[in-house]
Amino acid sequence: MIRTSFGEQRVKLPAGDAVVYPSSSLHQVAEVTRGARLVALTWIQSYVRDPARRELLYELNLAREHLLKSAPAAEHTALVDRSYSNLVRMWGEL
Repeated sequence: MIRTSFGEQRVKLPAGDAVVYPSSSLHQVAEVTRGARLVALTWIQSYVRDPARRELLYELNLAREHLLKSAPAAEHTALVDRSYSNLVRMWGEL
């Protein structure tokens, strides 16, 4: 279970799969009832440091991806795509 700003997310995946979540999220691991749990930990850093900006980019990208599939040649798709790319460049840090 991972507690995020979107609420509690319960996750149960097949063996070998991984879960990625913000380090600011509280989490709880259920007891293993069969077999063994092997764990690998790593940390990654986002290009965009500010969480509010990352959330805005995430939501904009959802709309962008939908438009790229449903109306790839439309003018409004190009505007959203360009705005998303420009915000990533403006807010991104290397």
